Amino acid sequence: MHFEQYFPLGIVRGDAFVGREDEAAWLNRNIQAGVHTLLSAPRRYGKSSLVLYTLEHGHIGFIEIDLQLCRSAKAVEKKIIHGIEQIITQTVKEKDKVLKLAQSFFQKSHKQWKIGLKGFVEVMIEPERYEDIANNILTAFQFLESVLKAEGKKIVFFIDEIQEIHHLVESLEIQGAIRHFAQKTSQIVFIFSGSNRRLLTQMFNNKNMPLYQLCDYMSLNKIPESIYIDYLRKISKKTWNKVISNDVISTILELSGRHPRRTYHLCLYLWRLIDESKKAPVIEDVKKSWEKLIKSELKAVRFFLSKKSTSQLKILTYIALNHHTELTGKDAQRTLNLSSTAISKALQQLEEDDLIEHEDKAYTILDPLLKSVLSQYETELIDP
Repeated sequence: MHFEQYFPLGIVRGDAFVGREDEAAWLNRNIQAGVHTLLSAPRRYGKSSLVLYTLEHGHIGFIEIDLQLCRSAKAVEKKIIHGIEQIITQTVKEKDKVLKLAQSFFQKSHKQWKIGLKGFVEVMIEPERYEDIANNILTAFQFLESVLKAEGKKIVFFIDEIQEIHHLVESLEIQGAIRHFAQKTSQIVFIFSGSNRRLLTQMFNNKNMPLYQLCDYMSLNKIPESIYIDYLRKISKKTWNKVISNDVISTILELSGRHPRRTYHLCLYLWRLIDESKKAPVIEDVKKSWEKLIKSELKAVRFFLSKKSTSQLKILTYIALNHHTELTGKDAQRTLNLSSTAISKALQQLEEDDLIEHEDKAYTILDPLLKSVLSQYETELIDP
């Protein structure tokens, strides 16, 4: 196994999956018990890796859909129905059987639905009423349930970035359809995940919302320092035949903030540097790798920041420069040239976007690379 595979930047699998074993065991027990799960964490904290690790190791049939780019209720409907088509295609090998099951199911009350085969391989489902999106989603799930019962199969339906539904005009109707089905199904276990924790809380913990207390709630935190220490020692021994020093490990974890993606990304750059130099790493090597990582991501980070308001950019930079408290005080107002009201409004939006955290009256930026970019390259955003 080459060292790049120990520090993946996408889905984490195999030996690179560390520090989430307890969460995987808990999620697997929920699946086996038919308990729906809501998984919440900031972006790039390993939600998808945890779910896929659990499903693949448990040899559980599943489908994954991502609602991140869905901007309309129709787009959500198409995503869900396409996922259902894929599950049916994978589950039922005899396609004539699908058509018979469809005929039996739809002739009762949904005669206008079209069920067919694409190239005699993939199942195709087309709703009868274009505008009745929530009911179409419910009907499609009910048909999937009937197919799974006939096959004696159970599956997991994994919906990522579920909070995108919240923005739609038809949000309550779609959430209601999902709840109506999820409460009754015996063949499907839902896993919902998302990165906007405020919206997820509003959708699943507000008693006035359809999805209220539908799921067991799991929140992913940073992986403990001790886990990373053991892992980095193990990988350094495998790749360099020597154990990485405690000072080097401390510098890695300090710069990356134990942010799951940034930690692996920094290690990838460090291991490549050492692979070229053939020397044991020192603290300066870690710092050099971090600077190289910052420069490689600089354009992408700046593009992301360009979508933020001036007030939000100023506040992010102010926090990045280690101003963590009293952000609505007079000193902050004077430095930022913003009123306390404008600062409070911007802070609220940054929290909602999961860019900052607020704990014990102190604010921190979640992504250490974002913090480094702001503190090194964007200080002109605020007045001296």
